[in-house]
Amino acid sequence: MIPLSAAAILITLCVLHLYWAVGGKWPGTSSINLNEIVVGGAPRTQPPSSLACAIVAICLAVASWVTLATRGFVSPLLSAELNRWAAWGLVAVLTLRGLGGYLETHIRPSVIGTPYARLNLILYSPLCLMLAAMVSWSVLS
Repeated sequence: MIPLSAAAILITLCVLHLYWAVGGKWPGTSSINLNEIVVGGAPRTQPPSSLACAIVAICLAVASWVTLATRGFVSPLLSAELNRWAAWGLVAVLTLRGLGGYLETHIRPSVIGTPYARLNLILYSPLCLMLAAMVSWSVLS
C-alpha cells in the first residue's frame, strides 16, 4: 500500500507540473503570483519555463514508476538492480530537498516572510521527507 500511495502522490505532482507547463496558474492568480507562491521567486518575476515544468513532470513520472517497480507492481525500466539504485537516488534527492527546505531562509533570505517560505515549511519540505520515507520503505520491505 505504501508504494502505491507514494506513486499516487508523485503522479499527482507530475500532473500539477504538466498543468503549469501548459500555462496553469493555480494556486496563484497569475504567473507572477504563482512564482511567488510555488518557487519563492522575487516579486514581479516570471516562473520557470514550460520546458522546465515539463522536465520536472517527466522526472516525477519516472520516480513514480521506479517506486512501483521496487515492489513489482510494474516492470523496472532497466534492470531490477538499477531500479534499486534509482530508488535510493530518489530517496537521496527527496531527503536533500526536504531538509534543504528548512535551511532555505538562511540560504535565500529574500524568501523570508513570503507565502512560499510558509508553504515550504508546512507543506513542501514535509512532503518531500514523507515521500523519502515511503520510497525507503518500498525498497527495504
